[in-house]
Amino acid sequence: MYYLSIGLADVGQKKLGQILAIIFPFLNILGLIGMNLFQSNQSQVVVANALPFLAQQNWLYGLILTLIVGWVIIGGIQRIAEVAATMLPAMCGIYCFPALWVILVNFTAIPDAIVSIIHGAFVPQAMAGGLAGALVQGFRRGAFSNEAGLGLAAIAHTTTKTDEPIWEGIVALLEPFINTIIICNMTALVIVTTGAYNHPDFATFGGSELT
Repeated sequence: MYYLSIGLADVGQKKLGQILAIIFPFLNILGLIGMNLFQSNQSQVVVANALPFLAQQNWLYGLILTLIVGWVIIGGIQRIAEVAATMLPAMCGIYCFPALWVILVNFTAIPDAIVSIIHGAFVPQAMAGGLAGALVQGFRRGAFSNEAGLGLAAIAHTTTKTDEPIWEGIVALLEPFINTIIICNMTALVIVTTGAYNHPDFATFGGSELT
């Protein structure tokens, strides 16, 4: 909001900057409602697979999730930061170590998996689909994977207290690298090396269930 209002004012577009600064948070709220609905739904699907009694108790899962998130948010930016600083590295480790184990167990399948991924990206059907939906899918994947382009990460980083802002910028750069380059590629290798992506038993599975 500050970038829009102050930055555009510096180039003689003060009124436009003020209008966009007001519109920006409302659009983000709408976007986050949709994103959070999707993420909570996908997490419920995965948890219900492990705990079948929750499959018919969506309201219970929603209530538990709401109470946990509410407790974090009501604690303000300090609690959000503390929970994120504790939870995210642990979450990364818990996910990456099993994924790495699966990849190593199927080590001999990695070359074929890479060939399959590259071939799948350049077959005529994929190229036609990519040409038609590259922008839409690109924006969607960027937003769901690391929020690239939404502008929300910048808001979180500005709340930090540091004498060296450049280091905060480096931390911000690491987020999409770890999440998208490392974790997403590990996920792809797990799915392809195990053959789960084309296994008939998993044909009806969504992305989170397949993973």
